[in-house]
Amino acid sequence: MNLTCALCGHGCDSVPHLSFQCKYSHKFWSSIKGMFYMDQTGDDMHQNNNIKSVMSKIGTAACVYNVWHERNMRLFQDKYIDEITLIKMVKEEIKWKLLSLNVKKSDAVIQT
Repeated sequence: MNLTCALCGHGCDSVPHLSFQCKYSHKFWSSIKGMFYMDQTGDDMHQNNNIKSVMSKIGTAACVYNVWHERNMRLFQDKYIDEITLIKMVKEEIKWKLLSLNVKKSDAVIQT
């Protein structure tokens, strides 16, 4: 079994590598995080229920799922999506999820 990262082709295929060292996932996270307020700390994200916190939670969940899904597709089905295409897909997925929410109108929501 090949233990090389299926996404970037470098490093050991592991959760720490995928989370902190993988060039593919790093480019992916960098492109998404600012757009959906995912630069909050864990405490900020989980203690608040404001719109930015909700966006951060949805964005983080979508990113983790899709990076892991892409890894599995490469490993088990030999199917590849480049990071630019995956970024576009995830942005759309997050957008549709956010549009489906029933949100109270507030100044924070209007500004976001």
